[in-house]
Amino acid sequence: MSNNFVLSVFVVTFLCACSSIDGVYTPACMAYEGDEIEFVDGRFTWRRFTDQRQVDESGELVDLFPSYPKTGRYTYHDAQLDLMLDGGASLVSFYVQDDTQGKYMLTMDENRQFEHDGKMPECALRRAR
Repeated sequence: MSNNFVLSVFVVTFLCACSSIDGVYTPACMAYEGDEIEFVDGRFTWRRFTDQRQVDESGELVDLFPSYPKTGRYTYHDAQLDLMLDGGASLVSFYVQDDTQGKYMLTMDENRQFEHDGKMPECALRRAR
């Protein structure tokens, strides 16, 4: 086996690993309410969180996000990340940006602003692990 072949395989493997978006994304700022999205092997789980607690008339804890967690599959191409629910409905698109602080998922508006001024939104979703 030639050294060039081995080097080529290493480079391709490294580049593929770097382009993966798998991981858990959480707000990059201190957040008392927000989103956590986990990506693994082409699937996502989107959870909502809050530190707020509500109880109903009988003292039972109220679920503040009854339609969460959401699950489905995702596709990733040209820095665009498209989420589709398990039933096939399109959910939302994010735009993946790398910054000195890590890998971020931006909404369309956040991405437009980032491309305009180069400033990462304070509470954008950032890969935590």
